[in-house]
Amino acid sequence: MMIKVYDDSPTPERVLASLAEALERGELLILPTDTRYSLCGDALNQASVRRLAQLKGVEVEHTTFSLLLSNLSQVSEYARMDDASFRLMRRNCPGPFTFILPAGRNLPRLYRGRKEVGIRIPRSRFITDLVDYLGRPLTGFSLPMDRGNVDDIAYGYDPSLMEEQWSNEVAYVVDGGIGRLVDSTVVSCLQEPFEVLREGVGELK
Repeated sequence: MMIKVYDDSPTPERVLASLAEALERGELLILPTDTRYSLCGDALNQASVRRLAQLKGVEVEHTTFSLLLSNLSQVSEYARMDDASFRLMRRNCPGPFTFILPAGRNLPRLYRGRKEVGIRIPRSRFITDLVDYLGRPLTGFSLPMDRGNVDDIAYGYDPSLMEEQWSNEVAYVVDGGIGRLVDSTVVSCLQEPFEVLREGVGELK
């Protein structure tokens, strides 16, 4: 099923309620972010993360899915920040960045054993609204464009084509308009000096 949202205005509560109910059941969604469309689930729901790992083709214990949060105050629940990494994130969040941080002690059992965790705070009103409404982080990965016998980049940015291809796998395709095919900038904050691991659309301040 497709739901239309407009990122420059508050997301209607009825839309958030429908999406949150699906996430709480362990179902997956296709969501627009400030980079690519992503295949997402509830980061704290074991069934969701296992299904995401299956679709990605990796063992769940070896997943490196980042956590999508709505603001900096949530980071300390799942990761550790020193003063330098906090200042860096404060200058650049929200935005198209993934920050690799030391894993926090409160990571759920599913993520135990990880020494590091990726944190994303997208510049997306819709993602912020959904994370806050759900009360838990999201996780997932960029939507693949070469699924099965299809190899067409339009399946990565056109929501109508996403629904055609993924309707049997996801509860909702959230249509935020024609998407972008850009990546987040990945920054390792595990030790100083911090290191840009992948140059993406985000220009680090």
